[in-house]
Amino acid sequence: MRFFLIAAAVMLIAAGASAADEILLKNGNVFRGKILSETEREVVIGIPMNEGEEVTRDKKNFIEMTVDKANIKSITRDSTIFRPIEREVVGEEKTPVEPVLANEENKTSPAEKTPATETAPNTNEQPVEGEGKTTDNNNKEEAATEKPVEEQLDPALQAQIDALVKNLGSGDEAARNKAAQKLQSIGKDATPSLVKALLSGGNTQRIDAAKVLGEIRDKRAIQGLIKALEGGRDDRTRMRFVYNALKSVTGQSFFFNEDGNANKRRAEVAKWQEWFDGAKEELPEQVGL
Repeated sequence: MRFFLIAAAVMLIAAGASAADEILLKNGNVFRGKILSETEREVVIGIPMNEGEEVTRDKKNFIEMTVDKANIKSITRDSTIFRPIEREVVGEEKTPVEPVLANEENKTSPAEKTPATETAPNTNEQPVEGEGKTTDNNNKEEAATEKPVEEQLDPALQAQIDALVKNLGSGDEAARNKAAQKLQSIGKDATPSLVKALLSGGNTQRIDAAKVLGEIRDKRAIQGLIKALEGGRDDRTRMRFVYNALKSVTGQSFFFNEDGNANKRRAEVAKWQEWFDGAKEELPEQVGL
């Protein structure tokens, strides 16, 4: 038996497994990467951009994420996690996942995936028996329909999106391009965070956010894009990318010249807003504002 354990360990090392740290959240989600720092209140972990790649500060090949210790169930350091799928135990098939996404086994376990934060709204909103019951049910259905998308996202996915959006403002062009590509692949779930960055981020972050929104083409971003058309002459480059994104998302082509004087630009933005006000009844609820 001892010989078998030693032989198995040697085979694992030879298979090229690399060490990584693991943070297990109370809701069952898992972050995998390299713990960079830790305080009494939070842990900072570097999540590799490419699955299985070693986190190194000099290569800047990771996304830095801060996790509140109040949400952490356990921390495992240097556990063997990143292994090529073809070197797993024979007969066991696993689908590789992004390092920052939730553990698939935990996702598919209904018994473990029932945190109190998800069930609380149902227990607190029980309709009163008798008169008014139908109205209460209708109100709850309407509230569920109007609930902002960002509140429904898995916490691990939202954390990944926030980290990627933050990277849009990086001084490293390669890191920005990787973040933009991943956000495009995530799609509409990233729209609320991208709209917030578009309206309040740094200039580089706002330009890249506009580019990604133009690729995703989520109509929930229209009002934010119209608002982002406003600005001074120093914002002309950003306004040009916002205008291109707005045309891509809406399919409309109202004229806008970022080089025009302030009065002309305001009049051109007003035409976009007038169109939106007339079409908003047919458009989904806007986000990120």
